Amino acid sequence: MRVTRAGFLSMVATGFGALALTSSDLLAGVTDASASAAFKDQVGSVFRVSTSGRGVLGVELVLQDVVAIPSKGLDQFTLVLASMDGFNLREGMYDVTTRDLGSMRMYLKPVGAFSGAKNATLFHAPFSLLLR
Repeated sequence: MRVTRAGFLSMVATGFGALALTSSDLLAGVTDASASAAFKDQVGSVFRVSTSGRGVLGVELVLQDVVAIPSKGLDQFTLVLASMDGFNLREGMYDVTTRDLGSMRMYLKPVGAFSGAKNATLFHAPFSLLLR
């Protein structure tokens, strides 16, 4: 994958900004230490993907799993999402909307084919949220 200098700097800036987020900053009404639990309740739900300023891409990802990563002082976890129609997105930041959790900005990385369905692509969305 080729990344331009501007694209790289944008990813770095987004990453530094995300370091200071807490779960309440990310998801309105969700208390600290419960962001991963809020996502676990959404397994099987549809996440609609769009890009800033470009509108909805027509991509729907289905949440397959929430993998916890134990860490002191952080709520770390990875969302495992699948594009059931085989649509592939480039690695990067996207605006994502769910029915129950609303809208949020999410980093998505394609990780390969999903063995659970034909023509499906898996994506990971990592989170590392400070606990207050």
